[in-house]
Amino acid sequence: MHDNKRHSGQLRFRLEAKLKTDLLVLAEQEHSSMQQIWMAAICLYFCRIHTINHLVLGLSLANRANSTERMLGGMLATTIPVAIKVESADSVQNLLQKIAGELRKDYRHRRFPITQLAKLLDKHHTAESSLFQVAFTYLRYDYQELDVSDRLHSVLLQSTEKQLPLSVWVIDSSRANQMEVVIDFNEHYFSYSQAIVFKNVLLHLLATLPEVIRFPISELALVSAAERQYLLKGLHNNTYPRPTDKTIKDLIATQFLTVPENISVIYQQHSLSYRLLSLKVNYLATLLREKGVTKGDVVPVCMEQGLELPITLLAILQCGAAFFNLDPKWPELRIMHLLAGRHYSVMVTNVEVIALKLADKAVICLAYENLGEATHSIDTVNLPDDLIYCFSTSGTTSEPKIAQNIHRGIFNRFLYMNRVFGEGARHRILQTSGFNFDSSLWQILWPLCNGATLVMPEPLQRHNIQQLLHLMSRHAITMTDFVPSFFAVFVEHLQGEPSGIDNLKTLEFLLIGGEAMDIHVTNRFKQLCPWVRVFNTYGPTETSIGVIFQELHGHNNSSAPLGRPIDNVYALILDTYHALCPFGSPGELYLAGECVGVGYLDNHAATQAAFIDNPFTEIPYSKLYKTGDKVCYGEDEAIYFFGRVDEQIKINGIRIEPTEIALTIEQLPSVNKAVVTTHALASGRKILVAYVQSHPKLAIRDHEIMAYVKSHLPSSMIPELIQIVDGFPLSANGKLNIKALPKLALAVQQGQVIPPRFPHEQLLMDIWQTVLEKPIESMASNFFALGGNSLLFVSLISQVEKQFKIQLPYKELSELLTLASMSEKIIQMTESPVMQTPQTTPHKVLGAEPLDPELYRQLLLVTAEWQGVKHHPMPL
Repeated sequence: MHDNKRHSGQLRFRLEAKLKTDLLVLAEQEHSSMQQIWMAAICLYFCRIHTINHLVLGLSLANRANSTERMLGGMLATTIPVAIKVESADSVQNLLQKIAGELRKDYRHRRFPITQLAKLLDKHHTAESSLFQVAFTYLRYDYQELDVSDRLHSVLLQSTEKQLPLSVWVIDSSRANQMEVVIDFNEHYFSYSQAIVFKNVLLHLLATLPEVIRFPISELALVSAAERQYLLKGLHNNTYPRPTDKTIKDLIATQFLTVPENISVIYQQHSLSYRLLSLKVNYLATLLREKGVTKGDVVPVCMEQGLELPITLLAILQCGAAFFNLDPKWPELRIMHLLAGRHYSVMVTNVEVIALKLADKAVICLAYENLGEATHSIDTVNLPDDLIYCFSTSGTTSEPKIAQNIHRGIFNRFLYMNRVFGEGARHRILQTSGFNFDSSLWQILWPLCNGATLVMPEPLQRHNIQQLLHLMSRHAITMTDFVPSFFAVFVEHLQGEPSGIDNLKTLEFLLIGGEAMDIHVTNRFKQLCPWVRVFNTYGPTETSIGVIFQELHGHNNSSAPLGRPIDNVYALILDTYHALCPFGSPGELYLAGECVGVGYLDNHAATQAAFIDNPFTEIPYSKLYKTGDKVCYGEDEAIYFFGRVDEQIKINGIRIEPTEIALTIEQLPSVNKAVVTTHALASGRKILVAYVQSHPKLAIRDHEIMAYVKSHLPSSMIPELIQIVDGFPLSANGKLNIKALPKLALAVQQGQVIPPRFPHEQLLMDIWQTVLEKPIESMASNFFALGGNSLLFVSLISQVEKQFKIQLPYKELSELLTLASMSEKIIQMTESPVMQTPQTTPHKVLGAEPLDPELYRQLLLVTAEWQGVKHHPMPL
């Protein structure tokens, strides 16, 4: 329950005499009143700014209907609730008529005590449950016989503790042609800046009502002409000319010619010069051309980490084609489905298992050692509007969406980075994102546009903090990128092991993006590494990676802003009718400019819904991209994120549509309905939960559902818990009531129970339980079978190493997935007699020995989330 008793804030202002006169004329023309016009303006504000179409105003009445009652002493005033339904198709004139009609009905019941009404409806006078949340009082004073108007001041006697979110007082002094307005707001619900927005919108609506009285409510402008120019132009002073005949392919080709001996890519023991990289790219591009790849084609790429990856991407670009990312850890059915019905000349992979499964299709299976060299390059000219890459994202149906991006967007992003972070060969970029994240594209391609060096960690290194720190020191890394959830674990590690900070001496820039950021983590990092410049980045897959940036200076701010749009990008905050929201008011973020892609591959309906025609002539681009993110401008002119307009969520930086998961589950014949939502654990970590209702005559078990989902969806979309329910609770309006779903009980894993035998095993089990936030009973438990993921595994290893003062060999981490196997490794490394298992009581612990190689591979292909290891993929 909220603490509603907060000190109130207050705004007081006077209406200009001309505006009052205009409103009086309007009231007379519409056979209305000043009171009703103010009520209409308040309703319009909540309808258009907060999409509240059914508003109940608490209207204060003197309750003295005739001259006799007006002469009575004592308190007769009361408050009546007035319910007003606002239809967007209505005109303002219709709204005034509705208000008048409601008042005529409600006045008949003004004698009924509101306290009694609240008791009958079981409503208490608190903001959450009262009959109304906005109070309105219109006071009209007529001093025709007293010449005191110039010396008259209104004084409102009231408590400084307010329960209602908002109260509006209009004090009309008719003789002086004055009108004073008092806005009283509960600071728990409205900040001072939000109250200012409320005031400004009211004044704008009142000033324009005479002109728009017959306009549909959906067509009303919420901002003045001056504010419109500020929102469209003043906040977007970020235009930088770009070459109209160049792409990143041209930038990379320049590096091949000008810095051939610079190191382009480092991976394991390999260091590729730009000259050698060029020769390898030429060889593969020639092979692709022989396989039929031409300009404009889309080439599927299904690759694990390795030198083959950047070579393949550059070879596809040299052919004038675009690459389409497929994750080798996805279920086979998902990969097959994404390929089905789409024309492509050839697919490129470096995973033998994938090549074998697609043996009936055109597949090139690469190994760096077998790539030849060629001096002749394929001369293909790409234009800015040509397709460069496609990335799969979760969809609102059972089908994923494939976002298509063009050269123009990524070229603009890279030139912005050159301007902000510096161009040239000095940078060394550490690739921390797997190829299944579009953020990997800047990490791989941007350094190659500048003659700089890309450092590619082995998959297991990327998820071991000690190994990452070692790489950053060894290769003098200047710049990298983390998702906020990993960043939090990274900072926690540095705080526990301050010696690791020495490995970051060369780090200049750190980009954070992919999900909402905890500003307190940034503050702690800046205290540890004040020389590193930290940037919050934002950008949907549909808009060429990151398009909104904000440097964070480590001050103790309450929240981290998304930032401001980069060069040649427009960030517009619009309401549900695609009208500009006033500065400081909430709305949905739409993006325009060089960044915007060209829609979804083979999905016209989704493209039409997300890429709308641009209604603003001041912006020289044809389309706006609808992000679905709720944002507003702060006083610092930065954009702040505070939710979604739909059900889309992000977990560990991965965009997930719960509807896609639910519809996949509903494909099972025994399932009647499924609902997927998130559940927050004690630490704040969110997990996916599926509530499933079976058909009346068909029984279903949660393990059957889990097996089906794992065969169809990536591991990031697998619910951690499945709860079978008899039915789904509904709200009063017939919609699903998410809050009323049954409470969850995090179950103990079923199966063979082997309890801990020694203190160190109990300590290890406690660490696992803390990380996974669920009870564990058996040493045979497998981390990923318990719902663990790559990020949690990073945290687990960090905590185990800290507790036992060891450093687990990163190349053996794939063999330490059970409590038993991790315990045995700790014994080996500590050589502590106390920890030794008695030789007289041998146990064959399930899961302690390495799995059968093929079974192991299949398990990890299901549970992996980020990037695999050749031949032995690691579920990270």
